[in-house]
Order: sequence, then structure tokens, then C-alpha cells
Amino acid sequence: METRRTVQPFIKAALIIAVSLMVLPYLVGAFSGGNTHTFLGFLFNPKDGLSYLAKMEQGRQGSWLFRLPYTAGPVNGVFLFSFYLFLGHLTRWTGLPAVWVFHASRVGASLFLLYSLWKFAGLYFPDERKQTLAFLLLVFGSGMGWVLFVTGYLPADFWVAEMYPFFAMLSNPHFPLGMGLMLQMILLAQKTGKRSVLVLLGLAGLGLSIVLPFGYVSVVIPLAVDWVLEAFFQKDARKGIPLLALIPGGGCLLFQYWQVVSDPFLRQWNAQNITPTPVWWDVFLSLSPAIVLIIVGLASGMRNFGKNPQRLVWLWVISALLLAYTPISIQRRFLSGFYIPVAILGLEGLVWLFEKYQWPIRRGFGLLFGLSIPTHLLLIVVGLFGALSVSPKLYLSTGETEAMEWIVAHTPQEAVFASSEEIGLVIPALTGRRVILGHPFETPDYESVAEVVEGVFTADQSPESLEAFSQQYGASYFFWGPREQKMAGEGADPSQMGELVFENEEVKIIAAGLTP
Repeated sequence: METRRTVQPFIKAALIIAVSLMVLPYLVGAFSGGNTHTFLGFLFNPKDGLSYLAKMEQGRQGSWLFRLPYTAGPVNGVFLFSFYLFLGHLTRWTGLPAVWVFHASRVGASLFLLYSLWKFAGLYFPDERKQTLAFLLLVFGSGMGWVLFVTGYLPADFWVAEMYPFFAMLSNPHFPLGMGLMLQMILLAQKTGKRSVLVLLGLAGLGLSIVLPFGYVSVVIPLAVDWVLEAFFQKDARKGIPLLALIPGGGCLLFQYWQVVSDPFLRQWNAQNITPTPVWWDVFLSLSPAIVLIIVGLASGMRNFGKNPQRLVWLWVISALLLAYTPISIQRRFLSGFYIPVAILGLEGLVWLFEKYQWPIRRGFGLLFGLSIPTHLLLIVVGLFGALSVSPKLYLSTGETEAMEWIVAHTPQEAVFASSEEIGLVIPALTGRRVILGHPFETPDYESVAEVVEGVFTADQSPESLEAFSQQYGASYFFWGPREQKMAGEGADPSQMGELVFENEEVKIIAAGLTP
């Protein structure tokens, strides 16, 4: 009882700090624009954040099938990104702004992840004080990429959000929800003797395959290998029965993959969705000092390899590294949640080392923790700097905001816009209208389309070439604002593009010949 009373303040403080850091930077962003700028709702990776809002907008408009919004091509509806489509329906049901629902879901998913991290830490450290240390490291820890921050080179711990719980909680709702489901699958795997647990395991796997498909692969492989090894060691084939619980999630994953490869636009989108794993030394630095302690405690850890759950966490590390360096285009995606097993094994190495030499464990943990949190602190500072400086990547001007509102009120839902890439990223998110160019992954044949669109906005376009562009790409409207003016250069005249249908001090919207 005394131990519990001792650790509870640390847990409460950790939860308060974690939730505060999840919320407060975004509140700063919301108020920093004042009356002249509209905060788009993202401090980290706004490109992907706005693409999530675009998916939510499709759900808000009533769709349960996803269609690529960043292309004018004749796209088909498919069963992908169902989580964000659901959030869009939730936006419609509640009447709340989509960005509010996004961040409320992010906080809710983060609380689920925090709970799962606490339970997961207890699985490997039954002693509550060590469980608390593990929990703190899992929640706030990162790598030592901060040592290179002043050089301008940003290692993986500054941008691979899906690898770290805290970074995931800062970024979006599906990363922390997916990580929480990964951990819940591992926790349920320790109780697979009950039929009800197998049902829950199957449901968790199905949910994970929808929310975070690559996370499903990352956790299912070590689970499956662990069950096979358990059946072998115990000489009991029934130990492999839990493999049946993986069928729903596996089937869903294969169905989603089939949809992508069988649709020409999605296949092209997938071909340019290249996410390579950083070089080995970058990953090593971005997981240090925890990964160094894995090496220190390797002999002790491998002696426990045959014991479940120690075996399972080792299998997670080994399989994730193998997948991450398999020569395929999406290799980095398999590092989802990878910091979690690394931190657990690193703390085990620290405990083994300090107990062997009878050193105070709190000193070792203080050093480990102190070296593991500066990257996340720097991330928050960088995000706040972007907000306080009103970065155009994070905000719309008043004129641009008015133009978005006009688009919603005065253009048909099937309208297609030509604009700069920056505005093309925003239009589907805030209006639900499609664009010709908007996202480096979700605009098929992105480089060629970007070159064509940039050429259309230059000064030397003839009415015939503009008409040919509208015919080829189905452009309904041209959006001409300060970003488009910058892209076009001096001397560009938007009046030649067609009929002016909206104008304020900053933005013109021009109807092309194919206006619906």
C-alpha cells in the first residue's frame, strides 16, 4: 500500500502533463492568428493533417467509401480510411467543426494509449515502482536526435511520428488509437485460454487493420511466431489456436490491399507513396539511449527469451527491424510503435546493469530519461514557433478564408479547382471540392501534374491552352490568391482564365469553360 501511495502522484502528474502538452500548443495556435488569420488546426505535418480532414469531409457529406480528393480523375469509392470517414459522420451528427472532432478524437485515443502503456509496462515490470519508471519512459521518451538539431539535419525522432507514443499523440488520432490496439492485442495474447478473450483479440485485430494497417502487420508477426514457438516448446498444438483470432483482421487487410492494386488511380497513388526507412545510424541515434541499453543487457535478455512475454517483445524488435529494411517502398511504416519494445528492453538492460553493480536505479533512470526527452521538447517549441510566427503553412489569410466560405456556399459539390499546391491541399479539407493538384502522395502522377498546373498559372498562357487544360483535367474554377500569384510570377494576369465569379482584396475565383 505504501508503494502505491508513493507512485500514484507520479502517475497523476504524468497524465496531467501529457494531456496538457497534447492540448495547449493547439490552443496557442488557435489564438495566434487573431482576427487576420485562420488556424488550420495542425502544428505538425499539416499536409497529412489536412488530408485527414479531407477524408472526414467526405464522411460529413454522407459517404462511407473513400474517393481520392486530390485528383480530377474518375475515381471510384473504396473501403479505405474508414476511421476518418466515421469521424466525418460524427461531425455531421454532432454539428461540430471537423477540426474539433479531429482533436477531441486525438485526445480520446491518446488517453486509451496511456492506459494501454500503463498496463503494458506492468506486464514486464510487476514491481509498481519499476512499472512507473517504464510508463514515464514510454510516454515521454524519444531518441537523441536532438544532438544534431543545431546542424540542420533532423533524424527520425523529429519526423517519424508513428514510432513514438508521445509524438503520435501530438499528431493525429489514428496513430495513438492504433498503438493502443497493438498493445491491447499483446495484453490479450497473455490470456488466450479463454474463448471470450479470443473474440476480443479478433475484434482488436480487425479494428487495428482498419485504423493502422501497417501496425497490424507489425504486431501480428511476432504474435504468430510466439504462438508457434509456444506450441513447439509445450509440444501442444492447441497453443496455436489463437492464430484463428487473426483471420478477421488479416482478411480485412487483404481486402484493402486488393482494392488498392485493382484500381488504376489508387495503384498510381500507392506507387508514389514511398516511405523508406532512414539509414541505420539515423534509426540507432533516434532510439538511443534505450537501444544502447538493449545491447548492454543483451546477454541477460536473451536468457529470458524462452519466457513469455519476454520472448514476444524480443520478437517484436527483431521482426520490425527485418521488415523496416526489407527492400519495399513502404518499409518505414513497419516501425509503428517501435519505440515501445525498444524502451522496455532498454529499461530491462538498465535494471540488470545497475542491480549487477548495486548502483541506485533512480540515478540510471534519471540519466536515461533526461537524454530521452529533449527531442519532444524541441518539437513542441518548433510547433509553437510556427504558430506564433503565423506560418502560412499553418494558417489561411482572411481573404483565403472568405474564398473557402464562398466555395462552400456557391459551387456544386462536384466542382474541380485548379490552384497552387498549398491551396489545393486546403480546398478538399474545408470545402469537400476536388482539386487537380494538392498532395504529393494523393495526387496521382504528382510531378507531371504539378508541372502542368504551374505552367497554367504563368503569364504566357493563351485562351486556347487554358481551354485545353480545362478539357483535359476537368477544371471548373481557377483559384487565384497570393500563393498562386507567387507561383505564377510577375506579370501573370488571371483575367485571361475565364469569367470572374468571386473577388475580395486577396483572392479571385474564376470560372473555367467547364463550370458545372
